[in-house]
Formats: sequence, structure tokens, C-alpha cells
Amino acid sequence: MSGVAIPIEIRFWPKVDKRLPNECWNWKAAMHKPTGYGKFGRTGKNRGWVNAHRASYEIHFGLIPEGLCVCHTCDNRRCVNPSHLFLGTHLENMQDCHQKLRYATGNRHGLRKHPHRCAKGEKHYKSKLTENDIRTIRKMAESGTPKNFIARQFGLNPATVRPIINRKTWKHVI
Repeated sequence: MSGVAIPIEIRFWPKVDKRLPNECWNWKAAMHKPTGYGKFGRTGKNRGWVNAHRASYEIHFGLIPEGLCVCHTCDNRRCVNPSHLFLGTHLENMQDCHQKLRYATGNRHGLRKHPHRCAKGEKHYKSKLTENDIRTIRKMAESGTPKNFIARQFGLNPATVRPIINRKTWKHVI
């Protein structure tokens, strides 16, 4: 029987706990650890892993239009019950998140709980500057060098220089 593809539906449903028809149907198989969403391996060319709730939506309603998210009414990331899923834009998904108070703020926010995980300064992947550049920029500003000149010297937008000088950014550099 090699070479014959097993239909997605036949591979998908044994991985789902569907005890109660109106409740969440939790995904029992592979999970994407950082996000908590179930993941389902599709077969075929360029059809690797997909979030399980997205696969469930496609099985029941067809292809998902490009640029749309599959959102949960139940807010359970493991749920694949099609009656709990709906399409929305990223903005609509974020608005739904805020209306239901599901987002982390204040001391619960990931960067407050784990500040060591936030790359700062020259360790940040988008950084153009080094800590020595920051010290030089601040010394140039103290000596009266115009911000536009400083910006040109370092290939920066002039609007970027002011927060560096005022220690609003690169606060960790002394």
C-alpha cells in the first residue's frame, strides 16, 4: 500500500478528543511548545506542519483565504471543534483578545517576567550601533555637535539620535 496517500480526515480525527459535541475538542497529538497550539503534519509537496485548528477549519469549511487567521470563540488553543472556529483578520483576532482580556500586561508580560530574554543594544538583531557608538554619540552631543551631523556620521535618521542622547533608548549604556 506504499505510495497511496491517506486522506487527511482519516489521519486527523484519531488525534482529537471529541467526547462532548458542544464542548472543546482537544488536540491530543503533537504540540507546538512555544505557542501551545496543536500541530498536524500534512503530506504532499510543500505541505508540512500546520496548526491543528487550521487543519480542522479546512477539513470542514475549505481553504482559508490568504491573510486570514482561524480564531477560537472558546480561547482554547488545543480546541479543533469547527463550531468554535471562525475566520478573522489579525486585527480582529487582536481585538477579540483585548475584549476578552486574554493578553498579558504589566508584570504578567513576558518581557517583565523574563527581561533576560529581551536582546538589548548591540545584541539585538536589528542593531546598527555598538555601545561605543552610543558613548561617542553622547559625547558629540555634549560638545555641541548638531544632531543632523551626528545622524549622518552614523547612518541614522535624525529622529533616532535624540532619544539616544536623552537616554530614552540605550539606557543600559553608561
